Amino acid sequence: MKAALVLLIAGAFATAPPLHSWTLAHARRVLADKAYDVIDASQSDRPEYELEFSPRAAQSLGRRFVFAGLAHDTFTDRDVRVQFTFERPGRITGFRGPAADSSQPSFPIHATFYYAWYPEAWLRDPVFPYSRFHPSLDYYSDYDVGVVRKHTDAMLYAHLDAGIYSWWGPDGYPQTDELFSRYLAAARTTPFRWALYYEEEGYSNPSVSKITADLQYIKMHYGEAPTSYRIGGKFVVFVYADP
Repeated sequence: MKAALVLLIAGAFATAPPLHSWTLAHARRVLADKAYDVIDASQSDRPEYELEFSPRAAQSLGRRFVFAGLAHDTFTDRDVRVQFTFERPGRITGFRGPAADSSQPSFPIHATFYYAWYPEAWLRDPVFPYSRFHPSLDYYSDYDVGVVRKHTDAMLYAHLDAGIYSWWGPDGYPQTDELFSRYLAAARTTPFRWALYYEEEGYSNPSVSKITADLQYIKMHYGEAPTSYRIGGKFVVFVYADP
């Protein structure tokens, strides 16, 4: 009786129709239905993307379920040209994104200091806004990916070579370290470069071990990034020092 029951169940599974057939039309609908976090393992800096596909963009999924076209990266608020295979039930494999611009600017360097302290710095209790000017982007937040992209585009438009990014350490406040990866990503395919501006030296007297640990952190997390400003192959750090 048990053997017969097992055979009955096995037979039912063997003849049951699939939940859906993985047709090109169905795969395109699945692709446009959600966002995808992907890493380009084919490149040495292993860039990360948060991709979305409109129904129109999903039409670039072609024969053999290979996609070659534009996707919107919500991490940088840019459209990027990508290629991958879309496997059932909706998995991206063999992903390749755009190559990084690995160039470095030549002397003389045109750079600007950049402070990702907003929206915190708009308020100096009880004064708001703590500025005589009204920004064209309104009282913006550097946590807004659109602001990061527009600021990057503006610096490129101004023919600047590099930004000197105010940095308060891995756990400092404002949370500049948390935001910095987005600025690197936004400039990755452009000739614009970033250097860090080590702020703590100007406001305290960090120990040698503290400075060493911070420099090692910078080297590990940012020193080899394509967008990092380097001279002679070494990443550049500016220091704010009180005379």
